[in-house]
Amino acid sequence: MDILEEIRQALGKNKALTKDFKYKIFEFVIRFNEMYPNVNLENLKNRVSTVTFEKIGQFEKRGTFVYEPNNNKVLYNVKRLKDDDYDVDNLLMKAVVAMASATDTYYGFNKEEKLYALNRAITEMIATSVVGNEGISDYEEEVLCANLISKLIGVDTLVYAYFNNDADLVLKKMIELEV
Repeated sequence: MDILEEIRQALGKNKALTKDFKYKIFEFVIRFNEMYPNVNLENLKNRVSTVTFEKIGQFEKRGTFVYEPNNNKVLYNVKRLKDDDYDVDNLLMKAVVAMASATDTYYGFNKEEKLYALNRAITEMIATSVVGNEGISDYEEEVLCANLISKLIGVDTLVYAYFNNDADLVLKKMIELEV
């Protein structure tokens, strides 16, 4: 069976999501797979059947939309979503990207919080490359820095390191370039 079909079926099993929400997530998965065909979607398949979305208060977490891989939850600040000009499609795509790269305790290359800001920025950059962003970003400064780093070590290196949970690759490349 094709991985996209497996993801569609896994989404279908998620009782916490509405039919329309499942459809939207699957649409993003297809778009993501078209742009990043070499990314292994096994993590995403394993997580979409049980992911939940939970409202949080304004001061509970930094950011409007946060994925927690240890309990497979997407936390969102409903007040900020209502009051500010966020692109909900971009926020949802960030959750898909994070799930695709998730381990049991972290996503991307943020193991032991080594590259927290860069990890958030790359998540944002990948999501924006797939669905765009017509709204504001919680991580504009971090994205600017990540963009500069991608110019130095290569965007392909950052994307590979992100989806293979390899912070050491990023640090090694920066040391090689004496950055």
